[in-house]
Amino acid sequence: MDLDDGELMLRYARGDLRAFETLYQRHRGGLYRYLSRHTRNPESASDLFQEVWSRVIASRERYEPRAKFQTFLYRIAHNCFVDYCRRSTVRAEVSGDAQDDWQGSLPAPVLRQTCRLRPIDRTTDPAFQPQETESGLRRGW
Repeated sequence: MDLDDGELMLRYARGDLRAFETLYQRHRGGLYRYLSRHTRNPESASDLFQEVWSRVIASRERYEPRAKFQTFLYRIAHNCFVDYCRRSTVRAEVSGDAQDDWQGSLPAPVLRQTCRLRPIDRTTDPAFQPQETESGLRRGW
């Protein structure tokens, strides 16, 4: 009988290493693909992959099955990715975003595309401009 992930995590918290091995086998492929898609860099994805599992291990005694284990796992992965972006952004700003000076794991153009959000300019962004309705009347926000 296959146990659900939440029960496996609770067993792992009580010291059952086989429960962790089962969780790892079930989720390693999907987690790595998730991180690869976000980082667009195999080395960074591998680093984050290890960091996520380290955090799962560190938080095993505090785990409460309020939601699916997969939700818990991918929340950790998302937070690790956000931290990675912050660290990468700081490195890029220190190097002046110069391509020749870049020493991070992502090329600067990919980093900007992946990790930085541009500020919204309400005066020029089309999403905030008044629009005509079907009757031809303009509707402003």
